[in-house]
Amino acid sequence: MIYANSTTEMKLGDRVLIKRLFRKSLRGVVAYLPGISPPHAEMTDDGGNFAVRVENGEMWAFLYYSDKPAPSRIVFVSRGSPDNEQLLPCENLY
Repeated sequence: MIYANSTTEMKLGDRVLIKRLFRKSLRGVVAYLPGISPPHAEMTDDGGNFAVRVENGEMWAFLYYSDKPAPSRIVFVSRGSPDNEQLLPCENLY
């Protein structure tokens, strides 16, 4: 998956900005990508979701389509380390 209006491929650990209507944008880190991250019980097995861990620790899940760009409200900021913020298989989403 690439970021909207970009040729940058989404990777684990990427620092992103989640734009929100009428609210302050949230900073976060890509924490789960289907097919790359270890399987998680609360994410769909058919590769339907990716997740971003925002600054307050919440996990935000978004639909994942490998042949389409990420939602335009997810904006790439910089590359980060995939080791620090990954969603663990035993971790609760909500």
